[in-house]
Amino acid sequence: MMLIIGVEVKPILTIISVNYNSQCFKEIVVKHLKSLSLIPLPKEIIILDNGSEDSSFQIILETIADLSSKITNTLYKVVRLSKNFGFLRAINIGLKLMDKDSKFVMIINNDCIVDRKSTRLNS
Repeated sequence: MMLIIGVEVKPILTIISVNYNSQCFKEIVVKHLKSLSLIPLPKEIIILDNGSEDSSFQIILETIADLSSKITNTLYKVVRLSKNFGFLRAINIGLKLMDKDSKFVMIINNDCIVDRKSTRLNS
């Protein structure tokens, strides 16, 4: 199942993050999603839930619903996988879903908080 939330953008950056049973880290996951959303580039964020059995998928959906009403340069693709395929296979699924015109890909764990300056492009 894939949900697409947010505005249609021509992304410069694609961010792929995998979730699995992260309910106990709710505050970190929410901060993670907020930090990704605040990156000032047109982007798509692909979240792959690896068959979580806790409420973390619902937490992600609620957080993205809130963020998408405030962030205008981001398209969210949220995918719920039927089982835990492992990190690398989930990343490969995300790579297949990304916009082919995106210039950069960031693969990041769901417990990382990203600084806005980490994606600064030098010309």
